[in-house]
Amino acid sequence: MFWWLKLAQNVKIMSKRNKIPDGWRDYTPVGKCISGTRIIPLKVPLRENMCQRNLPRDEWFTPDMLIKQEPKLKTIIDLTNTDRYYNGAREFGTKGIAHVKISVEGQGKLPPAGKIQQFQQVVDEYLDKNKDNDALIGVHCTHGLNRTGYFVCSWMLDRLKIDPEEAIRRFNEARGHKIERKMLLDDLRTKSTEKS
Repeated sequence: MFWWLKLAQNVKIMSKRNKIPDGWRDYTPVGKCISGTRIIPLKVPLRENMCQRNLPRDEWFTPDMLIKQEPKLKTIIDLTNTDRYYNGAREFGTKGIAHVKISVEGQGKLPPAGKIQQFQQVVDEYLDKNKDNDALIGVHCTHGLNRTGYFVCSWMLDRLKIDPEEAIRRFNEARGHKIERKMLLDDLRTKSTEKS
């Protein structure tokens, strides 16, 4: 391969790696704690140099900004299917915040049952270890909406035994944005009929 072609390919890869996710700017960074849980939904925080290259300062949302905004946050569950947005071990782990990566494809695909079980196990273990404090769990995908909403609502249905509409309502209210993917909403709504 010609050296200049390889260089062009590397530049293209690097420019994609530093690109803000599509639609990311349309969503607020952090929601509120979901009623009846210790979970806060949020969009993916971005490494500082990605923000510097692409955003005015007032639109930045970095891991450090999240930590300062939510000091009770002790675990981050990252549902993105990439590691290009930040380095979890460095950005959170070195500051005493557990970072759990569960790579989940987005784009309207139903997550595999094994990923849901993995998520629920992480949340359950966290809650069990933190019974004596008020520490919080942050959960994000790219926008903190569809995958995040689906996983959190699935946990609420299975563990809190609440109605799907109530789980969806609580999530949407706390996030400040509504779950958009019909397929995910339809699947959540069928979960109660499967258990009945």
